[in-house]
Amino acid sequence: MKKLKIIIRFLVLIAISGCNNNIQQETLEGMIANAKSKVSTISVEDYKAISDHDGSYEIIDCRQADDFIKGHIPGAVNIPRGILEFSDKISNRRTKIVVYNYDDGCSALCAESLLKLKYHDVSMIENGWKGWSETYPEIFETGEGKQNKDSSPKQEETGGGCGG
Repeated sequence: MKKLKIIIRFLVLIAISGCNNNIQQETLEGMIANAKSKVSTISVEDYKAISDHDGSYEIIDCRQADDFIKGHIPGAVNIPRGILEFSDKISNRRTKIVVYNYDDGCSALCAESLLKLKYHDVSMIENGWKGWSETYPEIFETGEGKQNKDSSPKQEETGGGCGG
């Protein structure tokens, strides 16, 4: 009976360790590829054309504040990646949002986070700040940029329906 208990424990340990070998650890590259597959992309040229003629969107710079202050796309609001999910600067989920970070990887992760939070219309700028600054090196703002002067959070626009 004692040998049977030992054999059963041994088999359970083998089964448990075998299950752990099947768990795939997600790599950063895998996370980025997955995010990119879910996110719409807009070129810096297309974004520039839209920004010149249409102001019905929010442009979110997800880089750190120090980098944002040194230079950012005109009209951008700074919400660093680390606090993006907690910010009340963009609480209306029906707002069109364009995000960028340093490059495509960071931008895709930011955009995917907003999609997971049920923002409906989220795009990322292809090649992020790097692409913008290479394509339009003379078009940027410095400083703290567009600030949300209203201390109360933005309210959701209601369009009827069930939260959609």
